[in-house]
Amino acid sequence: MKKRKILALCLAVLILIGSFGKVSIAKSDKTKNLTSSIKVKKQKGRKIKKTESSAMTSVSIKLLDETIKSEDAGANIFISPVSIMYAFGMAENGAKGKSKSQIEDVVFGGLKTSDTNQIMCRLMKNMESNKEVSWNVANSVWVIDRKDVKVKKKYLKTVKSYYDAEVYKGAFNKTTAKDMNKWVKKNTKGMIPKIVDKFDKDTVMYLINAMAFEAPWEKQFTKYQVKKNTKFTNLDGSTSKVTMMNSDEDGYFELNGAYGFKKYYKGRKYAFVGIEMPEGVTPAEYISTLSENPGKFTTALSDIKYDQDVYIKLPQFSLDYGAEMSDMLKGMGVTNAFDPDKANLYNMFKKSPNSNYYFTKVLHKTHIEVDKNGTKAAAVTAIITDKATSVLDERPRLDINLDHPFVYAIIDTKTNIPVFIGCMNSIESQ
Repeated sequence: MKKRKILALCLAVLILIGSFGKVSIAKSDKTKNLTSSIKVKKQKGRKIKKTESSAMTSVSIKLLDETIKSEDAGANIFISPVSIMYAFGMAENGAKGKSKSQIEDVVFGGLKTSDTNQIMCRLMKNMESNKEVSWNVANSVWVIDRKDVKVKKKYLKTVKSYYDAEVYKGAFNKTTAKDMNKWVKKNTKGMIPKIVDKFDKDTVMYLINAMAFEAPWEKQFTKYQVKKNTKFTNLDGSTSKVTMMNSDEDGYFELNGAYGFKKYYKGRKYAFVGIEMPEGVTPAEYISTLSENPGKFTTALSDIKYDQDVYIKLPQFSLDYGAEMSDMLKGMGVTNAFDPDKANLYNMFKKSPNSNYYFTKVLHKTHIEVDKNGTKAAAVTAIITDKATSVLDERPRLDINLDHPFVYAIIDTKTNIPVFIGCMNSIESQ
């Protein structure tokens, strides 16, 4: 039997440029890997407090809300708040003053950089130590090889110590672009093949996070639970023929008038969350309301009800998403770091005459596949499904049908932090 997978991949990139007077020529055309030359003690991070995970979850909901508002109505959205946080975690270590405090307030819900470093470090360790699912989390710093651009060693040591960041120096020419794209392709398992075509003449640094997640269901969908040519009603009222997966699940939750479920991946440390929209409510409207009190998301996921047997419908789907998020983040309050006159990134760079450094773009790309295949391990969990279905007649039944626009997420079940979150408004016929 083929392996049943959920593939979720994402990429977050911060691009920095400098405003200079006289610009020096790059020292070499070759890309240099400086990672091994930076000697540090690798950190393990500390336990994440409930208040901290709640703050990060609230930010995740707000990021999704603002992303939806920045797109055309009815667009399918899929972002990784955690990937964005990794990129900005590296960035805030290089910022000072308001450039730093705005990142702390907006991207990390008021958490200080010292706490953020500990949290993001622990998240990475938790992900990579999980033997039940496959994670790849990678961070990197790419610096232009010029005499007038000098990065502080203390900064590089910090991001390597807490974020396990690799450090590269290059001419920011075709060779650098090729090497950067090769790094991106490798760390997203080939699903995102490139991030750059050519560099702007003023670009001096890229901060990149790449993540890839692959996991089998805890309870397998049997062939009898997978139905082709099932109707999915899109947001505009049109219909598509999709492959629908059906199963009985343990428990449900209620959130802002909607019913949702958690379907666990093997090991139960991560779960897929699906939320069926109430009648007459779009995903955009639902998330907008939820963003006013995002703490409800964490509360609902911690209050699973078992008074009804839950029957779900989950469509097979795939999605590629990409966005440039600088304007959105400025609108949320991260303004100084993008302003050439106000940006203060001198925890990252050494000062040089008649110049300043500032962010210009935030590129974010994601990919997700939810398919119908299974694994041997998932087949073992099918026995659990058989056991669960033995009491169908003893309790009322609740149907949660994702056969029309829905909100979904992949969460860390210990903290309820959405590692990925999105909304599906339409699916093409399969």
